[in-house]
Amino acid sequence: MQTVNSKHKAQGFSMIELVMVIAVVLIISATALFQVMPAMRNAKAESALQITLGQIRNARGLAVDQRSRYKLKFTAPRTIQLSRGVVDPVTHILGYVPVSTIDLPQETQFIAIAGIPTGAETPDSLPTTGIAIDFNLGNAGGLTDEVYFQPDGRALDASGRLNSGVVYVARPGELMSSRAVSVRGATGRVKGWHLIQSGNNKLWAE
Repeated sequence: MQTVNSKHKAQGFSMIELVMVIAVVLIISATALFQVMPAMRNAKAESALQITLGQIRNARGLAVDQRSRYKLKFTAPRTIQLSRGVVDPVTHILGYVPVSTIDLPQETQFIAIAGIPTGAETPDSLPTTGIAIDFNLGNAGGLTDEVYFQPDGRALDASGRLNSGVVYVARPGELMSSRAVSVRGATGRVKGWHLIQSGNNKLWAE
């Protein structure tokens, strides 16, 4: 005949069994987290690219659709401000009124990490110099952090000169999280780029 104590032991879990179950659950959770974290980091870098790309395309689209001028100013580490050109009715001087401000996701910023391709291997083959925000390509002395879209879609600098440029975004310290957006001044063409590994080489791909 079973005693009360022996019945209780047969129906419950021992402490060793509970510890083993908890250990298995923790191992599975850690493994899942280890697999998910790179995807989450990659998603933030991709979001930074899409925000930058979207803001530039939006500024150009508004300039063309509204037959007006729009300015984008990029402020490190992660802020983009859109402004609309307005002519003062009295002085007839063109000024810019802020329209919107948006930030890149936390953990990402405008940054050109050492190791990204340079020379002929830059985004859209533009001659970047490793500056994170460089809207001064082809024009000496212009501002690197601003671009002005015109009613005809062209991108100019503050002095009215054609202004091509490249903006790099990434998670600091993670080279392969690097993304880029290129702008061609003469046409206003905007492209998004990803840094990829091809054999022993790192390349920019659309």
